[in-house]
Amino acid sequence: MIAGASGVVGVDTGLVHLAAALGTPCVTLYGATDPGLIGTVGEAQLHLRADFPCAPCQERKCSFQGGAEVFPACYGSLPPARVWQALAANMAGDAAAGGTS
Repeated sequence: MIAGASGVVGVDTGLVHLAAALGTPCVTLYGATDPGLIGTVGEAQLHLRADFPCAPCQERKCSFQGGAEVFPACYGSLPPARVWQALAANMAGDAAAGGTS
């Protein structure tokens, strides 16, 4: 199923690494983790990093004490519209237009 998918969105887990290995266009969301250390590798791989004061913290449990609409709080800086824009651009072969960081 992953190999036949038009695109994949996921957080930094085995699913997106498998999709990357299969050459499926991916947008991987990074909150606590750093794509420079453990990011997906291959063609059509876009990394979206959380823009949050404590990201990337490299912690398994979020310790952010402020108010947040999502958990972990850092993913709130990656709204669905931004993720969709990046995925659509990646699937169209225009990774530069995806707004990755």
